[in-house]
Amino acid sequence: MLAANPYIRCVVAASMGNAYLLNGDYIKAYEEFEDAVRLGLPGLNPHAALASMAGQGCIQFIRGRLYEAHDTFERVVNTCVRHTDSLMSTLSLAYAFQAEVLYEWNDLEGAERVVNEGLELGKAWGYVGVLAYSYARLSSIKQAQGESREALALLEQGIRVVEGFDMEQYKALMGARYARACLDIGRLDDARRWAETLEICDDLSSQYPRDVEYLTWIRVRIAEGRLDDADSVLARLLPCFEEAEAILSLVEGLCMRALLAQRQRDDKGAEQMLERALILGETGGLIRIFVDQGSDIHSLLRQMANEGQMSAYVNRLLAACCAGDVDENGLLSERELDVLRLIAAGRSNQHIAGDLVVALSTVKTHLNNIYAKLGVHSRTQAVARAKELMLL
Repeated sequence: MLAANPYIRCVVAASMGNAYLLNGDYIKAYEEFEDAVRLGLPGLNPHAALASMAGQGCIQFIRGRLYEAHDTFERVVNTCVRHTDSLMSTLSLAYAFQAEVLYEWNDLEGAERVVNEGLELGKAWGYVGVLAYSYARLSSIKQAQGESREALALLEQGIRVVEGFDMEQYKALMGARYARACLDIGRLDDARRWAETLEICDDLSSQYPRDVEYLTWIRVRIAEGRLDDADSVLARLLPCFEEAEAILSLVEGLCMRALLAQRQRDDKGAEQMLERALILGETGGLIRIFVDQGSDIHSLLRQMANEGQMSAYVNRLLAACCAGDVDENGLLSERELDVLRLIAAGRSNQHIAGDLVVALSTVKTHLNNIYAKLGVHSRTQAVARAKELMLL
């Protein structure tokens, strides 16, 4: 009789959906979430139904279907907002996931706004998953804005928070995020110490949510020059990502395969791997996953742009790359020089963002970096100083 009760069936479907999601079976997870939404949304169990809808959005995001995921999270948020007294925990989850999409689209300002909304609600409810993802995402936003110290501090804060819960998967996630942040700012020894603690499973077919851990481990090994070790694990991971249709992880893995080929002086192989990643990424409008790979991938992108390959999408990615080649004086990056020239031409921050096809927050980050490097405090001073240094 209990099985026939729609309320119980909704709860069971939502629980099964979460279990399948954590095991990397996205097809079954999506089907269970669909049942929970159908059974619960008429008002019988809105908590389980909307949390399941957010789970569907998460799967859409993992599979690189960002436009669908964005629409799903918007629906969850709008429904929760209309019932603010009873659906705060679900709303915090939706905000945390929505921030993932906005960050990937390089809308750092929008991502920061919604992730802070989710973080505050997550604190109120003690929602450990929301707290872990929110601190990790807020840290990556700060890193993208050039605030490395604050990025690490946020991860350290997140690590302290999740340590108070018996949730090993989130502790592992935060550890991997911290190692990646250390690697990004040149603290290879710290990243190496983390990598030495990670055990690589024999069976990688059920990698979610360990994909972040494994991909970070591979990144550390590449940085160490242990290319064979990195290649061995990556070769086993990529088929798992393909089978699960985990497109975001697959794109990142292909970028790392391109880096490995580049280090092994296989330029053609590097280009082929990156081209495949770009084909997968263009459908969902992926941006940050390429930008965050660093200068080596940026160089490959510039090479592809020069050859006219996928020019519109590649140029869009290059416009979003904060790190570029430095100018001949070794002071400003290529992108910072672009911003400086537009400042000298009298363009506003909003117009510069439009000209370079980047978020307004990215322009502000470039502007702050320019001020710091030139030792000035205003646009007028920056232009004057740049002329003195013969940068303009």
